[in-house]
Amino acid sequence: MIETKFYIYFHINPLKNEVFYVGRGHNRRAWERCRRNNFWKNENNKYGFIVDIVETNMTMQEANEKEIFYIKKIGRRDLGLGTLVNLTNGGDGGGRKWTQEQKDKLSNTKTGTKLSKEHVEKLSQARLGKEPWNKGTKGLQKAWNKGLKKTIITNDTC
Repeated sequence: MIETKFYIYFHINPLKNEVFYVGRGHNRRAWERCRRNNFWKNENNKYGFIVDIVETNMTMQEANEKEIFYIKKIGRRDLGLGTLVNLTNGGDGGGRKWTQEQKDKLSNTKTGTKLSKEHVEKLSQARLGKEPWNKGTKGLQKAWNKGLKKTIITNDTC
């Protein structure tokens, strides 16, 4: 099984030259504008951002620990402790926090759902790292990720 390697990235305000977001990711996550909180979107709309990859080649667990470390060190703006627009202390992937009741309800709606054999096979292949992508797409992804350090991102949309 191929283990995904993660990295830690900073988003930097190009006018103030200060870090406003700390994240962990793999592939193109550091350059994405989608799946961000409104606090982040407002900062990006005003100033744009520079991507700085600060640590690489980590397991997910190592990246989670480093993300927590950097968020604590720099400080969250919503708590009055620093410049970051992160809304969590890190290490959790952000996003929605589900209650057990919500998890159970979703589970109950999916119970008994049958997947086609073709769908099951595609899921199986994806889990084994044999995604049914063409070779050109994989080559582009590798080229995008190779040697990337700092990039200025403009204010375009998702």
